Amino acid sequence: MSSYETALAADPEVANLIGQELNRQQTTLQLIASENFTSPAVLAASGSVLTNKYSEGYPGRRYYGGNQFIDEVEDLARTRATALFGAEHANVQPHAGANANLAAYQALLEPGATILAMRLDHGGHLTHGSPASIVSKFWRFVSYGVTPESHDESNPGEIIDFDQVAHLAKTEKPALIVAGSTAYARVIDPRPFREIADSVGALFMFDAAHPAGLIAGGVHPSPVGVADVVTLTTHKTLRGPRGGAILCGEELAKKIDSAVFPGLHRPGPRLPSRVGRHRQPHAARRPAALRRGPDRQGGPGGPGPGGHHVQPQHHPRRPALALPDVGPAPGDRRRDDGRHGHHRDAGRRRPDRAHAQGPHRRG
Repeated sequence: MSSYETALAADPEVANLIGQELNRQQTTLQLIASENFTSPAVLAASGSVLTNKYSEGYPGRRYYGGNQFIDEVEDLARTRATALFGAEHANVQPHAGANANLAAYQALLEPGATILAMRLDHGGHLTHGSPASIVSKFWRFVSYGVTPESHDESNPGEIIDFDQVAHLAKTEKPALIVAGSTAYARVIDPRPFREIADSVGALFMFDAAHPAGLIAGGVHPSPVGVADVVTLTTHKTLRGPRGGAILCGEELAKKIDSAVFPGLHRPGPRLPSRVGRHRQPHAARRPAALRRGPDRQGGPGGPGPGGHHVQPQHHPRRPALALPDVGPAPGDRRRDDGRHGHHRDAGRRRPDRAHAQGPHRRG
């Protein structure tokens, strides 16, 4: 009996439920895009003694003592995240993608500012403007969608309507334009969004919660250096532990960090998740295909990461990189139709702006 099983034996009821859940994961087909199977290394790190520690604040600036090793863990996670995505700064403290989005809004916007984002029923996320989300209590949302269904191969439908995005940006003058989705089975090129945002003086945020692993693997265009801020989750295509992260340039680092803490004050960072997050970008650089199923010790694997059934891309912007050798291969996403392929690559953006004012954009 492993030490893990020995520890669980102290509570047979919980052990039984965990065993049943393991059996469910091993014997059923998982088609939930927000789920994945993490590695034994992440599971081990997430269940370590770090769960005993409280660590409000940031490395070198904690509200509690005894964080010298915790500081090293967080610094390691931030260093690996910035190296993996080519970002200048990373905040790895958000507990989820929704928290990361909320922190980004708080960092970039004043209450009442206008945000242009994707409609929920066209593939967007609750934090992109749903009345059910807390974000709608603080900011005004305007929504863009996709084009009508079409069977014309030369003019495919159900793609992001960039003409609508440009029109709404011009008429509504948003302080922030958000790209990204939860149910849009195509690659999202960040460049046309960047150009539209620049045309109206808006900031640009890319919610990469779902394609983060594909971006890290080099098979999806990277929004890092194109968008002002990139938010992501660590437990979907990155197949890490539960959590979120925010990437940005150095000029926005202080605003982002302050918005996460103390701005969104919570009971402290989840250390087990954070140490798991430092393992996950390390694994994402390892050379081999993701292919194994869940092991019998409760390890990762199973049939593919939840329903990423998408068309293959025909012209990735950079060579595909090998991905981890433990677990299922991340899905692919269909490339947008390329109607706006003529847009320039905006390159790395380095805004030096005050908070965007709402409800109307500052001049």
